[in-house]
Amino acid sequence: PDILKHIAEEAGGHLIYSKASSRSLMECAQKPDVIMAVHDGRFIFPRFHAGFDGIMAIAQLASLLEEEQLPLSTLMKAIPAIHLFHETTTCSSALKGTLMRLLIEKYQNETLETLDGIKIHQQKGWVLILPDPVAPKVHLYVNASSQEEGLHTMKTYRESVTDIIRRCLTGSADAG
Repeated sequence: PDILKHIAEEAGGHLIYSKASSRSLMECAQKPDVIMAVHDGRFIFPRFHAGFDGIMAIAQLASLLEEEQLPLSTLMKAIPAIHLFHETTTCSSALKGTLMRLLIEKYQNETLETLDGIKIHQQKGWVLILPDPVAPKVHLYVNASSQEEGLHTMKTYRESVTDIIRRCLTGSADAG
């Protein structure tokens, strides 16, 4: 979520983005000055070792709380609400490339990132459409400013993705 970028900048740091795979994250974590890598709720502390380590994450949190003399409840109250949504939709492996190409064409006038999948930046959030590397499905992630906005955005992009998949399957992919 965007809040991580804000927190890093307030502390004088910055985020380094990688592809959404364990291997890419582990490779990124080996860069100089990387203190922590996070993916899907799992943490790597490269100064300790290069693998995911939940116990080390808890130890780091406890150490920071002790250093700042903060109870966990105070920290939890300070964290702003995060409205992050995730859904999947079925998409055959054969159609994933076509789907991504058609989505890039459809949203070409938006601010896009294509490091991994397609990330569409919006005024108060973003949408990430990410083909699953193994299963016949596509992941849709939405980061929004509110629950209502997130649900609305998810519905809009889910319909867009499923409409393109349907048109590909019926042979009318290049139509509107």
